[in-house]
Amino acid sequence: MNSKWKQHKGKIKIKCHICQKIFYRWYCHIFRNGKKKKVFCSNKCFSKWMKIRYLGKNNPHWSQKKIKCFFCKLKFLKKAKTIRKTNFCSITCRKKYFHSRNKIVVCYFCDKEFSRQKLQLTISKRHFCSQFCYGRYRAKKFIKNKNFNWKGGIARLPYPYEFNKELKMKIKERDKLRCQICDVPESELIFALHVHHIDYDKKNINPKNLVSLCKICHLKTNFDREFWKIILNEKVKEIYLGYNFLNIEENNAKIFKH
Repeated sequence: MNSKWKQHKGKIKIKCHICQKIFYRWYCHIFRNGKKKKVFCSNKCFSKWMKIRYLGKNNPHWSQKKIKCFFCKLKFLKKAKTIRKTNFCSITCRKKYFHSRNKIVVCYFCDKEFSRQKLQLTISKRHFCSQFCYGRYRAKKFIKNKNFNWKGGIARLPYPYEFNKELKMKIKERDKLRCQICDVPESELIFALHVHHIDYDKKNINPKNLVSLCKICHLKTNFDREFWKIILNEKVKEIYLGYNFLNIEENNAKIFKH
């Protein structure tokens, strides 16, 4: 017997409804209740037929209607369930419509002109073009005793409130952005320069009592304090022309004599 006949024993030769390819199917897959069905060789052919057969209005779930775009007046199809008073053919039309309703407002902080929705205008009187401007405005207005969380500047204790970033930057610039012990520039360091109190009194923020050090050298100054007072005092002398912080009365006498 032929081997091909054994493989297709009991099957019927038939053509695909889409690609006209010849293949074999069982009788029960071709006929149902005595009527011939449409048979397909693969799922791809079946999906192609479904797209052709159930396209547009032929689809049982078809419920679209022709309506006009609220902005550009072009006609387009939309499902009956999703139709509203304002319908748009695309996202660009929707954005353009709502943008046209906006009003031009001036930023309260930087005086830049920008558009804002009508609802947002009724919420507040002050309007900001960005979160950055809003943050800068709050930083200037709610400062020190104007802030409801202000408790007299105790957050920076034991340092005084005047010992801030601006003062530290002035000391660093005075020292040419270099560590005064190892003479390494800040650009070559992993961490930023520290500002050290020569007399170890954190309340004394006189610039002649402050010196810039790197992190490693700053850790060294916690030991042998008397030794580091003399060393750093000599460094400050070079900057302030012989000013000796440890002997304030003697230095003041020298200054007043000249």
